[in-house]
Amino acid sequence: MSWQAALWKATRSLLALASAGVVLVAGTIASGELAALLRLPSGGDGRLAWDLSGVILAGTLAFWVATRAAPTAPRGHARVLLVAMAALALWAVLELGADHPLWFRAGLLLSLPLQYLAGTRAAR
Repeated sequence: MSWQAALWKATRSLLALASAGVVLVAGTIASGELAALLRLPSGGDGRLAWDLSGVILAGTLAFWVATRAAPTAPRGHARVLLVAMAALALWAVLELGADHPLWFRAGLLLSLPLQYLAGTRAAR
């Protein structure tokens, strides 16, 4: 493989992961905006459940994008995204602390394997 082909493949890999990140952020923001449009009250367990559902859906879509857009080794790309999202979720849980209920913090962490499985299976 020539260096140009290797560089192009590496660029496409980075773009696949960056696209997945954009989908994750955009999906989470869209979920919050939709909650505002539906006039869901801010705070409380109902809104937290909505927000957690939005994060889970956005994460699943991000895994789908990373898997579909990968030039080679789609599961490898999804695993890299899984590690990045796990680090992000762990950081979020530590930052949230006792301000959010345990079920919400646990949902952020425990839903990651399900997001990975659902996103990668849907991409096949």
